Amino acid sequence: MARDVIGEGTPLGICGTGLIDAVAALLDAGALDETGRLLEPGELPATAAAWLPRRMVEQDGAPAFVLFDPATDAHENGPDARPLYLTQRDIRELQLAKAAIASACDLLVRARGMTWDDVTRVYLAGAFGNYLRPATARRIGLLPPLPMARIAFIGNAASTGARRALLAPDARARAERIARAATHVELAADPGFQMCYADHLLFAQRTEAT
Repeated sequence: MARDVIGEGTPLGICGTGLIDAVAALLDAGALDETGRLLEPGELPATAAAWLPRRMVEQDGAPAFVLFDPATDAHENGPDARPLYLTQRDIRELQLAKAAIASACDLLVRARGMTWDDVTRVYLAGAFGNYLRPATARRIGLLPPLPMARIAFIGNAASTGARRALLAPDARARAERIARAATHVELAADPGFQMCYADHLLFAQRTEAT
């Protein structure tokens, strides 16, 4: 798990991509079960690192994991530094978001009569996509279980596409063809949505896919 801090100061919170990394690391450490429940220290696997139980605590009466402890973690800690916790509620919120995204991806692929084996490339765009680690996003089920070679970053796709459409007639014509061919898929109306969403709320067992 990365330990970079924006501004190199005392950690005050965690960004979205950091949350994905943290949850993926907890899954690999055996601190989360497939339902997303944070385990009690006594429930951790025998192979768990010796330091892990000390990080499993309660915060406001609910299970939590200590991401940062100014008493033990070396950073530029000021006098007002406070522990940073990853709570059970944080994990539940992530599960809801990743289930919605993963379900939408699955249903769109099905709507085309395809399977993920037919998908040759998944493009990640925008600021969030630029800082996302595909391996950890795939680990929590946010991205499909495709080989890493099929996942590519394309940066600010909206800005790049707009420039091309303005400057290149061929690119503009292609964009217009795509727009005319695009169709709307009402995901919530799909009879398989609820079951698909429920399935994606769970965390899969670790795989060795590359």
